[in-house]
Amino acid sequence: MVSELVTNAIRYGAQPIRLRLIHDASTLICEVSDTSHTAPHLRRAKTWDEGGRGCCWSPS
Repeated sequence: MVSELVTNAIRYGAQPIRLRLIHDASTLICEVSDTSHTAPHLRRAKTWDEGGRGCCWSPS
């Protein structure tokens, strides 16, 4: 997950890229930020695409 988020920031964002991990007994929060003023947008990956699915996961 971290690799996907950081890779996306490097490919599509603006430097500097920042990674912040926050951990407590039951939760890990991963934040990746950059200085781009462009908001992310949803893209639809085709079945055979190696990328383009992004990485967002939140436990219920």
